[in-house]
Amino acid sequence: MGNKVLSQHKAWETYDEWLENGRAVYLEEPPSIDPVLRFLSQSRQAAPKDWADSYVAAFAQVSGLRLITLDQALHRRSMDRSCSSPNELDSRSKQQIPFTHHLQLNPPLHG
Repeated sequence: MGNKVLSQHKAWETYDEWLENGRAVYLEEPPSIDPVLRFLSQSRQAAPKDWADSYVAAFAQVSGLRLITLDQALHRRSMDRSCSSPNELDSRSKQQIPFTHHLQLNPPLHG
């Protein structure tokens, strides 16, 4: 990430700009996230870094969103087609990804 890392203050400013210009949207937590989150977070060992990955993967799956990430651990733990790495996308899709973790609308995977 190098010189592209932002301070927390600058990150909030950037987020606010994205909300204002439509590059980001706020989504409420889906009410049915709990069973999927529980399924994805069943490690028998302490796994503090796993909670966030499990939550993001569950949110995407339950919301019918496609998660595109550069995080290999998050990509590996997503066992369905709702998670992709940028290498798996066609060139047109890659041009639409302005940041690392991007939720893209996709038809629901589980009815």
